[in-house]
Amino acid sequence: MRVFVCGAEYRNSPGFAIAKRLLAEGHSVAALSRFRGGGQSLTNIGIELVVGDVEDADVQGQIVKADAVIDAELPRPDTREKKELARLRPSLLRRTLEGADRPLIATSSEGAPFHAPPKYLGWLPSLDREILQSVGVRGMVIHPALVYGLSPMPGQRDDIPYPPRGMETWIALAIQFNQGKYIGSGANCWSAVHRDDLADLYCLALEKAGAGTLLNASSETFSIKELAEVIHRAFGFKGEPSSLSLDEARRVTPGTEADFLNCNRAISGDLAVRTVGWQPTRPSIMKEVEELVQLYKARHILLAYSQANLEPWPSQRCSRPNSRPSAGIAQEQSACTRTKAEAGPFNR
Repeated sequence: MRVFVCGAEYRNSPGFAIAKRLLAEGHSVAALSRFRGGGQSLTNIGIELVVGDVEDADVQGQIVKADAVIDAELPRPDTREKKELARLRPSLLRRTLEGADRPLIATSSEGAPFHAPPKYLGWLPSLDREILQSVGVRGMVIHPALVYGLSPMPGQRDDIPYPPRGMETWIALAIQFNQGKYIGSGANCWSAVHRDDLADLYCLALEKAGAGTLLNASSETFSIKELAEVIHRAFGFKGEPSSLSLDEARRVTPGTEADFLNCNRAISGDLAVRTVGWQPTRPSIMKEVEELVQLYKARHILLAYSQANLEPWPSQRCSRPNSRPSAGIAQEQSACTRTKAEAGPFNR
């Protein structure tokens, strides 16, 4: 089968793992890249690269030649342009394939329709319905939980995983407070799925799922308090993790990050197990969290805390001129005069 894949151009993306798995299953794979040179990792493993975007006539010509299409790109409304593209791409793919009764698998978010989606993803439920109710296309939708097991970003060491969304913030909070942290009771739950288990599900859905099928990709569910306990133990902190109120969390994290951390993101993958025989087998996300903490402790990595705005290396902060204390630390307190107890686990 010739399969056209969107969202596979980056090696750390779920789409890249899906394209690799399709290739291993014996399929011919073409992958979309929005710029030349962006898909070298794909061509290196024998995947055909199609440069352009889905509204381009040449790209649509390639889509028409495909026996199936997988839109594996997760909704990423970082900018208005990306948001509009995320809205339009599945619809354009559907219209291009319409009448051929070929499979189209679209990727949605765990926020729709199981929980009220945030404003910036409010359009996802209607997009899901459009794909699932398509006529002349075998439309399917997959909702991935929090995806982990991601490959490194370009320029990073091959043995350093890319942290799942939100994990760097929880780790940063633990570093700042010398204690695992959760918000409120910590009873809100998140679900997760390993990238390779997710790729397995796409291949099974392509083979076995019928039109109008909606599947959740979730292999485990955990409470945020359980996550805080794992982070706390991995750092070797004394005592027990403790709670932040939502207001406190908002003060030490930027924007709406605290509200994101405090939301409930639990979904069940039972339907995928029953309908297509999905059997996730990869290690738990908690194992990856423990590995990430050990990498932090060994100072093997220093992530840019774009989400948390928290700096985990007090000694490095002190060495920079005109450095400012991280969020949540009183402005009048100089970072360079903090005691070892205040500075976190890495100066001990």
